[in-house]
Amino acid sequence: ITAICPPGVDAPGVSCALTVSCTAISGLVCAIAGNDVVLSWGLADSYTGIAVRRDGLVIANLEAGAVGYTDPSPPAGNHNYEVVASCGAGLAAPAVSCAVSVPCDGVSALSCTTIGADVSLAWNVSESYTQIRVRRNAVSIATLAGGATTYFDLAPPALIGAAVEVVVR
Repeated sequence: ITAICPPGVDAPGVSCALTVSCTAISGLVCAIAGNDVVLSWGLADSYTGIAVRRDGLVIANLEAGAVGYTDPSPPAGNHNYEVVASCGAGLAAPAVSCAVSVPCDGVSALSCTTIGADVSLAWNVSESYTQIRVRRNAVSIATLAGGATTYFDLAPPALIGAAVEVVVR
């Protein structure tokens, strides 16, 4: 503000600065629901829009009053979600984050066949795995490449149970 003094001489000006901000969303919760990740939160301010990020990339831009988002079938692994609310005029509230670990689907259609004293295991894969581990009686007996679909167990001891588990890292 500058005052004008007569006759047309300006007085020293004075000014003030004001930082306008908006409040972050509240109570962010991330949960696994089937193959999806469900995010929910509360509104803490008047927003113009809400962005959802997974691992730093925007995956959804939502309406101002949104209080949740479902990420359909994200890839298996650990993910960091952030929700950032916008307040207009280029202003954004601080990001609020949560982390979730999305499990991978295991192998399916496991079959066990005896061939003499040996056992042949076969299964179907539904994803890209890092490793496949074969276990007999809860003890790991083989670690295979992630795309393997068979294993031949030569003359195992008395077989009580076999399991195939996947490892994704």
